[in-house]
Amino acid sequence: MLYIVEMALNPGHTDKDWYRWQSDMKSAELLMSVRGFRSAQRFKGLSDPLAYCAIYSIAAAEVMASPEYRSVGGGVRVEHWNSHIAYWHRDIVDGVTIAPPVPEGYVLLVKNAPSLDFPEGGLPFIRLTTVGLNKSVPYRGIAVVAADEAKCRIGEGSDIRVYEAIAPQLLAVASSPSQ
Repeated sequence: MLYIVEMALNPGHTDKDWYRWQSDMKSAELLMSVRGFRSAQRFKGLSDPLAYCAIYSIAAAEVMASPEYRSVGGGVRVEHWNSHIAYWHRDIVDGVTIAPPVPEGYVLLVKNAPSLDFPEGGLPFIRLTTVGLNKSVPYRGIAVVAADEAKCRIGEGSDIRVYEAIAPQLLAVASSPSQ
């Protein structure tokens, strides 16, 4: 099960303060300290430079409602950011246990879809069903491909969003049935 957050800043804003807020208040390391988080990786948009994505592998949907998650600031949108944010979608999706890591030289592709049988154009999409939180789209596909391949295969105006990793994927140190 994955927890996927996609957001974008409004035009005219920069991402410098956003990076500072993310690292100071909701670092991936802090969220990984919450029982039930298995992996974390964050991304910056290439197809939209004001867009961001974070993908966390979680043990179960209930992790997102836990007091432990709330105690580290999870799920809270800070009011002074409202004028900066164009959209902020938080979805829990099912279809894979652990998110694939996106190493340097590769990109993450995200495609929203009305059904699981969307055309993939030969790209290795993992098909996911939205099961919780905002449910901003019913289905989505994620794929990891070489950056050069994405440049050749994803044309301008495509509905596939392209993200580059901000940092390597973090994995939980210990895995237990409750994690």
